[in-house]
Amino acid sequence: MKLEQSCQNTKENNMEQGHSRFNKDDQTALIDIDETICFYEDEDNRVYGTAKPNYDNIAKINELYDNGWKVVYWTARGGSEKSKAAGKCYYDLTLNELKSWGCKFHELCTGSKGYSPKPLYDLVIDDKAKRIEELYWKDLATDICRQRLIIEGTVHNKFTGEQMTQYCHEITEILKMTAVTSPVCNYDSDYGWCAYHHWKESGMHIYGWDDRKPSFFSVDLYTCRAFEVAHPVNYTKEFFGDNLIEIVWKE
Repeated sequence: MKLEQSCQNTKENNMEQGHSRFNKDDQTALIDIDETICFYEDEDNRVYGTAKPNYDNIAKINELYDNGWKVVYWTARGGSEKSKAAGKCYYDLTLNELKSWGCKFHELCTGSKGYSPKPLYDLVIDDKAKRIEELYWKDLATDICRQRLIIEGTVHNKFTGEQMTQYCHEITEILKMTAVTSPVCNYDSDYGWCAYHHWKESGMHIYGWDDRKPSFFSVDLYTCRAFEVAHPVNYTKEFFGDNLIEIVWKE
């Protein structure tokens, strides 16, 4: 396969998997592959074909597909001068990987680094993507670890002050933070309960909107010691159980 032909429509693949058709009015999501929906155990010596899928991220992209987005996977695999000189094309390998991982998509483009026209899109998801505002951010304290995680969700029944106190105590233990004070809760009739817990390693806030249907909560974890994101996220899911309607999170 010629490299200049490596950007192809996966119509046949879509038909095999029973994918639905999309129309020209659908929004397009342009999705990177490496370090976005898969990762390598040795990133410094990346070998295509050995990637490990990130099924959580794949599920999120599949949800875009199910919600009517046109999903285009666009990767620079095979786009380096070394790959081009050797005549390497990773289209078939990548296509088989996406199939085996259960990815839902409409098109796959490979080997297009710096050589193909910029596609039209409404959303781009890439491990190296930045908003222009981020270019002006400067880390003024590289010696200090700072990690922030926002967890938000909707619940059937409101998040009470008593529950917030319990949540604060338990997530402090899970993250192995050091409590400086006991959790402090306050109630406002216009909104609902909120809580703050002071840690030696910074602290956390919880905000609840009781009168909203469904009830909504927002948890803000800010620490100067690193932690695994999965731990507080999984705990939050378990904490609410059947009361939880939907949950999202971001660093």
